[in-house]
Amino acid sequence: MKKVGKNPHSLPFSKSLKIQKLQNSIAQSQNNYDLNGLYGSSKSFLINKLFDSKRNLLWILNDKESSIYHFNDLENFIGGKYCSFFPSSYNKYKDFKKTNSQSVFKRTEVIKNLNSENNSQIIVTYPEAIFEKIIQKKEIKKRILKISKGQVLNLDIFNEQLFDFEFNREDFVFEPGDFSVRGGIVDVFSYSNKLPYRIEFFGDEVESIRTFDIESQVSNNTFESIEILADLENKESSYNRENIFNFISANSVIITENLIFLKDELKDLHRYLTEINSTQNEFNPERI
Repeated sequence: MKKVGKNPHSLPFSKSLKIQKLQNSIAQSQNNYDLNGLYGSSKSFLINKLFDSKRNLLWILNDKESSIYHFNDLENFIGGKYCSFFPSSYNKYKDFKKTNSQSVFKRTEVIKNLNSENNSQIIVTYPEAIFEKIIQKKEIKKRILKISKGQVLNLDIFNEQLFDFEFNREDFVFEPGDFSVRGGIVDVFSYSNKLPYRIEFFGDEVESIRTFDIESQVSNNTFESIEILADLENKESSYNRENIFNFISANSVIITENLIFLKDELKDLHRYLTEINSTQNEFNPERI
């Protein structure tokens, strides 16, 4: 893996020949690089130039605010297809109690794409986010339910599968993890989709699959097949976990804003969790 940090040797990045030389060196897996003299959106511009869509590029910034700033930059440069934001699932820094549903969705979306191994992208993140472990690849496959139009699927069995995925049955779906059943219609809000699915059955056969708007209940797109993902960020689950570096390919490019700061921050988070664990016996740091 390639590591690019911010430090001593200046790269006048207005000279395109030097950018090309850096691109070629990274493509040939040559050396590590320290760069400085980059400020503001110039960092995002360079990251955009270094991404070749054939390998993942993991960009670790110093904090959440700067990572959001540069992610927005990159979205303007290349759009959302090749760029993802990987946040911490928790609401507040060093508060490992309450997760944020939107952050969980974004993390799940990134994990799903990395697990598919056919969608290289720029992943923008920060220390607290990569500190959190992810359910192992082999376990993720057990947390995906594939459904296709025309498939024979008993409605009661489908209902039990959603309970096994720790989905909550509600009158109406409002957020990821909700599902509702009305006659032969099942609404389910997957953790990997921005809109909920409406699945209509004719007997035990899946007749139609579409997304719909929560407020208006109006249908959007129709699908021949979908994947329903369980909550991969459930900290109470007993699944074994690993870090994000095990999900990216060996030829990935890793860029840090400040490698020393990153190491210190990860050590500090680990130390903090260890201290919590020593005073709260019910707290399990391995689930973070």
